[in-house]
Amino acid sequence: MDDQDMVDDNVLLLLGRLGYKNLYLPCVNTVKVNMSGTCTTRETHYAIENAQTIAKFIEAAAPNAHNVHIKHGEYPVTRGKGYWTAVNSFTGSLYGMSQTYSLDIGTHYHTFQNGFCEGKSLTSLSFAWCECSSNAFKLLDTHSATLQELSIHGIHTHDISRLLVNESERPIIYPYLLSLTLNGQNDIIETADRPAFKSTTPFPRLVRLNANIVYPFGDDVLFRGNSSTLEELSFNFDCRAMTTINNARVFVPGKYKKLNTVKVCSFIEDIDYNERQVKQHISLLQNIAPTIQSLHICDIDISQCFIGELSKSKLFKNINTLNLGELHLALSDVVGILKTLPVLQHLESGLAESLAIASKSSFGNLDQLCSRYSEVSRCFSQWTVSQDSIVCTASSALYAVVLASICPKFTNVCLPDQHKCEYFELVKQFTENQHLLKHSGIQSRLLSIKSSYNSSYV
Repeated sequence: MDDQDMVDDNVLLLLGRLGYKNLYLPCVNTVKVNMSGTCTTRETHYAIENAQTIAKFIEAAAPNAHNVHIKHGEYPVTRGKGYWTAVNSFTGSLYGMSQTYSLDIGTHYHTFQNGFCEGKSLTSLSFAWCECSSNAFKLLDTHSATLQELSIHGIHTHDISRLLVNESERPIIYPYLLSLTLNGQNDIIETADRPAFKSTTPFPRLVRLNANIVYPFGDDVLFRGNSSTLEELSFNFDCRAMTTINNARVFVPGKYKKLNTVKVCSFIEDIDYNERQVKQHISLLQNIAPTIQSLHICDIDISQCFIGELSKSKLFKNINTLNLGELHLALSDVVGILKTLPVLQHLESGLAESLAIASKSSFGNLDQLCSRYSEVSRCFSQWTVSQDSIVCTASSALYAVVLASICPKFTNVCLPDQHKCEYFELVKQFTENQHLLKHSGIQSRLLSIKSSYNSSYV
């Protein structure tokens, strides 16, 4: 539902055409409202009347709705008093019928009033940090006992302590929080400036932790008490944070039994610490390797080192999805990865182009090229070329043909849309000119899948 339509007459007109007074939706348990319209000039009393009428309709038509989700989009803040009065009246009526509610409010804190939603259970909250976000932080303190999902965007690291301590300096505990996302400014902060919380366990049931900022704490507070529940982790550790984490023995082998999805957001930029940091990240990954099923590494140096370690270690044998960012891989690199990751299904990386392969005249004997490799994987099905990579369509088509010949389930090198026509044409040409390939079913397998860029990684 759009707020402009709600405050004006559009929603009521539509409901009237549908005969809304006779609608009965007993199976509806969640009401979602998207507040994303443009400014309205509707008079206050008309706006309030319309909003209350719609709220009463929802209450009557969906009597079993027990959860309300309100999302505020990035609309202009130059709203009249009538608009906000109507919106608060509408949301207040909806919350009156619900047992739980969730908020995605961006930077729009006009929604908050004294006693906002008292007695209700706030289960999900998403907001963007700004100078006026003190009301949102108060919500954390008030509803920490019921929150299950929390996302904070644009937060500065020097404000991060407000997540864990209220205005009275008392710790805030989130006993039922399952998902925590922190996206923010990667401020340059010294170790001494990073707050530490030695005697508190704020997230004892955390399942998903997406910390897409340089780790801002001086201890292991985010990881405390959730080693038996954590399943998904996205982290960004600089050199100081890595030292903190290692000293606290956060990622000792065997500690995280359920951790299966990992994203390394760290980017190694300090030349003086480059080799040391890369090795620290590889060591961390090796400690949690046995349970990892999906791994995404953003930094090229860490990705390159990881590939080198694969040939020496069998710890990563359970990985089925691997994203190496923009690291460029040649066909021989991919074959090497498949030999060390026996259940790998999806790979994403850059694609290395050689001058010989880029020349179409070099495709005279694909059968001979394919015969260099024996079957290496019965699981591998797709190689996605990173969106930011420079794509050589000829190389992609050749790699697809060879991989299809040595991986029975392989169907596609997944490219951006602008390359798909040329890619399929080349695949068709290569396989039609090769007797062995054409009669082994490879052509039909490769041409049966549409080529489009669709990254499904964490």
